[in-house]
Amino acid sequence: MRNSYWHLVLFLLSLPMAAQETFSVFFDFNADIPNAASQEQFRAWMKANQSAEIVKLSGYCDSIDASDYNVQLASRRIESVAAQLAANGIALRPGVEKKPFGENFRQSADAAENRRVDIFFVQPKTVETTAQKAEETFDDPEQDKSIADKFSGVKKGDIVRLHNINFYFNSEKVLPDSEPKMEELYEVLVSHPKLRIEIHGHICCNPNTADTKLSYRRAKFIFTYLLQKGIPLNRLGYKGFGSAAPIYKIPEQTLQQAAANRRVEILITDS
Repeated sequence: MRNSYWHLVLFLLSLPMAAQETFSVFFDFNADIPNAASQEQFRAWMKANQSAEIVKLSGYCDSIDASDYNVQLASRRIESVAAQLAANGIALRPGVEKKPFGENFRQSADAAENRRVDIFFVQPKTVETTAQKAEETFDDPEQDKSIADKFSGVKKGDIVRLHNINFYFNSEKVLPDSEPKMEELYEVLVSHPKLRIEIHGHICCNPNTADTKLSYRRAKFIFTYLLQKGIPLNRLGYKGFGSAAPIYKIPEQTLQQAAANRRVEILITDS
């Protein structure tokens, strides 16, 4: 009987399982955005691990500053990483554990190694049907066009959808990867001095269509960016629509649908 028990245990241990792995993202002192070197590695990791499923995010800080502050900073670092994962189509498991440790952990002698977020993930071995795969990888045919090409020949009343302008979770601050797209929009307005626009912000996932605050702040962020770069006030406007005008019905069924609903559009008010 005992031999049978151990045979069963060995058999179960031999079954294929999705092994949990870890990837770490590092931050500069007192920062909640990954440092430049780590950001580049993080982007490469996300590109290579599109099928990963995130099961846990743990945030850490060095021993400088008060413990309560470090826990808050660790939480912000976790949300910063979570936002980038979501923006790049990496799935977070429902109820994913987010654990900020602040400085209450066994610290490395190298303080830079303590300022990090550990991403715990698995690579599920799943079989997708062709239809499922097509839905998950659906692309807007306009997505690969440059912003300059999208504005070519536009006229009053046209709407231009801007891809790859993404924001940190629950924030109007854009992700570092989005900054070149903001610059492209500015250059288009410089090249077309008669062009007047209204920036429209849209969000996903919120069934309360009256809640427009976040979309308003995001549209205003782009408006302010262009204004500070020297685009005249009389050429710019902005509005926040919340989730009142989704491309896909809410609640969205996939991360791709949510990403499509969470967008920035430009209304041409004069050309």
